[in-house]
Amino acid sequence: MKVLVVDDDPDIVYIIRKILIKHGFDVVCAHSGKEALEKAEKEKPDLLLIDVEMPDLNGWEVAEKLEGKMEILIMSAGEGACIKKPFGEKELIEKIKEKINRTTEYPA
Repeated sequence: MKVLVVDDDPDIVYIIRKILIKHGFDVVCAHSGKEALEKAEKEKPDLLLIDVEMPDLNGWEVAEKLEGKMEILIMSAGEGACIKKPFGEKELIEKIKEKINRTTEYPA
């Protein structure tokens, strides 16, 4: 499963990328809403994990444009997020598995 991780904070992207790779996911990263749309079209991820607040297109705008093309998890410290920051490794993996809700075997 391929996950597109989007956050304008490179440290957060780095940490999430390491966690997902550890759990067997393929990871593509972007640091802005515009870059996320470009990577989504090129890489065709199964899931978008995106922060709300970014300098160009925000996470809600990107999610609206990609709705129906992949599963989407919004992360934010504010209300309305699918996964609320800060979160731990276990919660992140559980939320991803819950979101994809597939009968096939998940990465370890």
